[in-house]
Amino acid sequence: MQNSPWFKENPLRLFVTGRPGVGKTTLIKGLVSELRELKIAGFYTEEVRERGERTGFLFVVIGDGSCPLASTKPIGKERVGRYFVVDSLTLLPQVKQRLEVADLVIMDEIGPMEKKIGDLWKLIQGVLSSNKPVVASVHRSMNIEGKRYELTPVNRDRVREDILNEIRRYFGTKQGTFSL
Repeated sequence: MQNSPWFKENPLRLFVTGRPGVGKTTLIKGLVSELRELKIAGFYTEEVRERGERTGFLFVVIGDGSCPLASTKPIGKERVGRYFVVDSLTLLPQVKQRLEVADLVIMDEIGPMEKKIGDLWKLIQGVLSSNKPVVASVHRSMNIEGKRYELTPVNRDRVREDILNEIRRYFGTKQGTFSL
């Protein structure tokens, strides 16, 4: 994974945590949108809602589709809370392929559901032990080494700007647009 022109000895590790519904996924999706000049690989989760009630989650590969992650209906053997978690993810090969050429890895979320999917958890551990720069949202119970931001409704905009500034510094870009 050292093919990227952005390879550094001390990779960027930024993690966002916070209570459910505070805006972690919204922040992650916003970063993907704002950092279009970088080659980004990774994934985020989307809620599945039926008649206003959350019934599951989709695993969305950045730039490459989605597949089920968890559901209140039986779709796998493992459970986290009221959700059944899939046994495997059909789109994991696409994530792996994109990681090879990525400048930045963005993941949402690293938590108990993701730990239940063996191949996904191995991929996450591989990314975290690599020299790829990473920005991720993490479940409050996860203890991962890196700079951690606690997201709240009050500090959302400031945390977003702080993370963007950290990324700009890491990639050696000036305030504003990225130039590669």
